[in-house]
Amino acid sequence: MRICGKLGRSYRCARYACGTLTSARACSEDKAVEHIELVNHVARELGFSGELMYFGCEINSSWALRRLAMIDSFFLIYAVDNFSKRDSLLTKTKARITLADAKSVLAHARDLGMNTTIAYIAGIDPLDEMRRGFCEMLEVLTRFPIINIYQIQTSGQADIFDSEATRLEYYIKCRIMIEKMLKHTTMRPRRWENYRPLWYEYFQGRRVVVDAYGENE
Repeated sequence: MRICGKLGRSYRCARYACGTLTSARACSEDKAVEHIELVNHVARELGFSGELMYFGCEINSSWALRRLAMIDSFFLIYAVDNFSKRDSLLTKTKARITLADAKSVLAHARDLGMNTTIAYIAGIDPLDEMRRGFCEMLEVLTRFPIINIYQIQTSGQADIFDSEATRLEYYIKCRIMIEKMLKHTTMRPRRWENYRPLWYEYFQGRRVVVDAYGENE
């Protein structure tokens, strides 16, 4: 709080439309909730009135969701990553969270009034598994899923790709599939949310809105 007092005179957060927090899988649920509440308190003291977003998979209990539901404009982004290779690719802690678990958490969060979505990495799952997973999860989302293309950073990571994901056609099919699923919804990608996106300029033939990251115009 002393930091807030020192910053208050010279630094204000009123111009920001949103703020995003992530644990990088480095903390427990109670620590994550404590940190989110602290950041929210300090940001509001500095004039922030926008949406606070949390990116991770640590928030799972009813207790934690009820606490976070008390934050104005809270947005839960649940890091699913992939649908079909969770046991082989994710950490043991993360792999223990089933898709049914994630769906239940998101449904509860939505029912408490939060905005909800998932974070997903395209290129790992076969297209049929991708379709099955999104069909299952979309009903509990209020925002467009954050879908980023898998990026190889070391030579060994190339084996993680699905066999079809080395070809451009895989990503075109993925785009068409998601667009069809969301055709009759209001969910649309926000370009700045995706750093390796499937949609750069157009979604269903219409331009994707590109605003300054996290700032009110």
